[in-house]
Amino acid sequence: TTGNVTLTNAGNVLNAVSVTGNNVALTSTGALAFGNVTANGTLAVISGGAITQAADTKIKAVGATALTGTALTLANAGNQFGALTLDTNGGNVTLAEDTTLNIAGLRSGTTSLTSNGSVITSGTAAIIAGNVAINAGADVTLGANFNTTGTLTINAINGVADLSLLSFANNLRSVYPSVVAKNYKAPTP
Repeated sequence: TTGNVTLTNAGNVLNAVSVTGNNVALTSTGALAFGNVTANGTLAVISGGAITQAADTKIKAVGATALTGTALTLANAGNQFGALTLDTNGGNVTLAEDTTLNIAGLRSGTTSLTSNGSVITSGTAAIIAGNVAINAGADVTLGANFNTTGTLTINAINGVADLSLLSFANNLRSVYPSVVAKNYKAPTP
């Protein structure tokens, strides 16, 4: 469809979903598994369980993307998201993006972010995660809103890992990050 898709009733049990629309809003009481999804505007999903995707499927969201569930695994090649806000309330996140991966907000446990392009944080919303692993085909730029309660590992072998807006003591809890990059901008003390 070219219009909006809104399936947000509190009692929805969606299980497996493939959808195309402008703005897409979905609510499911249990786990939700995406098939192919195209949201030419925003994508907002609330799940009472984990959010996953079927093998060989792609998610394309042009606008802001907000995903809330108990865990999140969207790691297929070909995924493209707008600015992402992710909330798993301490659950784990595994996410892959074909282009620049823009994290606007995050609350999670162990987190793995992979992008063929850059990985950036934006906005002022809190970004709080446990152990974080970032693999980028280009640059990694983390803003002052990024915080980890565990370890931070960055692989940006073809780009710059810019942590200069972070405080080593506050944002990284005085845990040295592990960084492999063409150039590295360290956090402030």
